[in-house]
Amino acid sequence: MKARATIEADVGSDGSTRFPTLRSESPLLLRRTPEAVFLVGGAAGPLGGDHTELQVTIRRGATVVLRSAAASMALPGQGPSIGNITVHVEDGADLTVDLEPLVSVAGSDHFQRVRIQLEGSGALRWRERFVLGRTNEPPGMLSTSFRVERDGRAILHQDVQLDAAGNPAIMGSAQALVTDLAIGSTAAGPATWWQETAQANRVALGDDVSLATALGAELLQAEAALRHLDDQS
Repeated sequence: MKARATIEADVGSDGSTRFPTLRSESPLLLRRTPEAVFLVGGAAGPLGGDHTELQVTIRRGATVVLRSAAASMALPGQGPSIGNITVHVEDGADLTVDLEPLVSVAGSDHFQRVRIQLEGSGALRWRERFVLGRTNEPPGMLSTSFRVERDGRAILHQDVQLDAAGNPAIMGSAQALVTDLAIGSTAAGPATWWQETAQANRVALGDDVSLATALGAELLQAEAALRHLDDQS
């Protein structure tokens, strides 16, 4: 299955954010609420062989919150599944993305590619969650490529590959990974928090850029570790 969704936000004559383009196809459906634009799964998946594309453009002065309504599960099927996300945030625009977990189900093979372009003072908050396998189940193959550029210069590029072996250099024995990238006024300073079942670390990538990473034996533990970092800010 192939599906494409497009979000374009700008500012109306009254100064409020409006959406001249909000277009989607199942299973990648968009629903607008007063609080946010939600990604709503119109079908199970991503299923092996699926190819989805999400394009987001936030024009100057617009402020947008993008969330997902529920966790998604990468499922086995005919070949790998691919999800592409392309984002453009103009100078003076503000985008917050807070996504529910992507669960890598046994036998699946999913690749997620995110490319983000910022201009000038464009601000971004991007939080995403990954879970390796359901309860008492090994994960499939999960590969991600995440790149952010500001005014044509890369400020973050990371490629991650996780499978049944986890990737000890990244995950250790953890099954859940949460990342939180902040660019702009929400960026915070370095911090570390650790306990036996979860840990979190935040590093500064620039004067107004920070990246927090949390690992946990379960998603709730990783989320709690990230909150401990926030409490230190």
